[in-house]
Amino acid sequence: MVTEPRQHHWQRLLAWYGGYRNDHWEHEHGIKLMPLEHKPGWSLIVDTHGTEMEGITMVEQRLARSETDWLHWAFETKSFRATGGERNVPDMIEKLFNEIERVTDVYKRT
Repeated sequence: MVTEPRQHHWQRLLAWYGGYRNDHWEHEHGIKLMPLEHKPGWSLIVDTHGTEMEGITMVEQRLARSETDWLHWAFETKSFRATGGERNVPDMIEKLFNEIERVTDVYKRT
């Protein structure tokens, strides 16, 4: 069962996605969540084409707390990509929104 604070991450991701739906964008772009093939865990790919994050790049970041609690994430020109342990999907989503907030704050200051 998903706990309430972690459920918030899913709701936030779905609201973000819903904000770009316009009967065109969602047919070409979207979100992919897939299990990893080589070990227990997940891959998350969020298409950022046509969003505030398009064009943002970030070198892969890594966080390893244990063999099962780990996370890698990066922004490519048109996507956010993350992989993590089998319980780290909410952490992946949180990293996405942390960067969206950081970039949005930078734009607000300029």
